[in-house]
Amino acid sequence: MAGLHTEEVLAGRNGMSGFKARPFGWMLLLCLWITGSSLAVRLSSLPSFHQGGSESIVARLLGRSASAAAEYSLAQADVVFHGGRPRYRALAFDDNPFQILWRQIASTGHIHLEGAAVGEALPWLQMATRLDPHNVEYSLIASFLLLSEIKKPKEAMKVLLEAQANNPDAYLVQMGKCRLFAKMDNRVMSRRACDRALELWPSGGNPNDDEVRLDKRELLARRAVLKELDGDIHGSIEDMRSIVQLFPERRPLQFVERIAILERGDKPADTAESRWNALRNEEFRHLCQEGDSHGDERGRSGSH
Repeated sequence: MAGLHTEEVLAGRNGMSGFKARPFGWMLLLCLWITGSSLAVRLSSLPSFHQGGSESIVARLLGRSASAAAEYSLAQADVVFHGGRPRYRALAFDDNPFQILWRQIASTGHIHLEGAAVGEALPWLQMATRLDPHNVEYSLIASFLLLSEIKKPKEAMKVLLEAQANNPDAYLVQMGKCRLFAKMDNRVMSRRACDRALELWPSGGNPNDDEVRLDKRELLARRAVLKELDGDIHGSIEDMRSIVQLFPERRPLQFVERIAILERGDKPADTAESRWNALRNEEFRHLCQEGDSHGDERGRSGSH
């Protein structure tokens, strides 16, 4: 993933330590790739595999090999991020493939690196993205680390732009951009990314899936705040009504009550400006679920 610029970000002691300090991991990745590739080449040479969609079988074998190696890289990034102690914490909705992966990891206690030291996890994420460029979760994780931990917003945006080039129809990439622009206090660009994400939603996902619906809820809530800031009270109310309709079984009272206040022409005690500042300070720890207290309010992968 060229957008990471690890040679710049991981300067000094962080250099390329993520590569050098774990030779066994890279050897295992190499073995997985060679084994998968060799098997695919061998199968493609058999006459029986040239009938009835043999190319798709070979492609699937190569794809699964790359995906397995990418998941291993993600797991290694998690180990590095937690100071050598991987961590899994069960969430309310645990059918996500990444949560299934975390479920296989056992650990006690909870620590994670901070600041520039987090850069040691980036080479693993870079490798995961190269192996499986269409899994946008890797890019979301990398952009979060670059922005919130290493304080490199430009590099974080490069990661998301590369993910967008590889996945132009993925609403998750646009949601990542919406969050990033909010962190940068760029309301115009955050609104544009939010609008685009809602246009693309659910991007082939199941619109009835709880996590996919929660993503739409986050996007609508963010846009409602931005509309209110712009004085578009009617538009803000419409977005909040869409949230209520999206979760009729829950009827999120905070939106129901705010709709009533705005329709009366009153000013809520919780101003749009304060809500925007809360969004700017919100953290999305894709590699760390510890301390998540938002319940079903969180975005994908959990927020602090």
